[in-house]
Amino acid sequence: MDTPTLTPNQQSALRHIQVRPILPTERERWNTLMQEHHYRGFRTMAGRTLRYVATLDDRWVALLGWQAAAYQCQAREQWIGWSWVLRRQRLHLKEIAQKTNEIPELRNLLKDIDIQGKVVTADALHTQRETARFLVEDKKAEYLFTAVKGNQRKLRNRLICLPWEDSPP
Repeated sequence: MDTPTLTPNQQSALRHIQVRPILPTERERWNTLMQEHHYRGFRTMAGRTLRYVATLDDRWVALLGWQAAAYQCQAREQWIGWSWVLRRQRLHLKEIAQKTNEIPELRNLLKDIDIQGKVVTADALHTQRETARFLVEDKKAEYLFTAVKGNQRKLRNRLICLPWEDSPP
């Protein structure tokens, strides 16, 4: 598929787009616009949510929204081996203690879940030797870290040198 080419005017307009969280007073407008224009319809978001708006010259041009994981999702529960009892015990938003961070908490969240033979994806924050070791050796799982940042210089340099042009798309 060819990448569309933007005109200079379109490129200039993109530089002026701003994305920001909505204000509490804008929530009703955000919900109404989503109900009117979302291609799959829109239902009120449940649980913890994030609502953003993209603006161009103070005009709303796009809406973005995220919500916490669904409480019930049969495919997810079968894949990770959860019964309804385990779901009730474990599926909730996890608050990270002040004296730690998300890196060790990933291991804590996965320690009681059978993920043997599964692939765990994680973002750049979790590109850590101990996390990889935990997944492969302790949990007998595979992993895919979706990004490597500049602070992982040796790993980043080894990845850059791989023959990526020979990889399937």
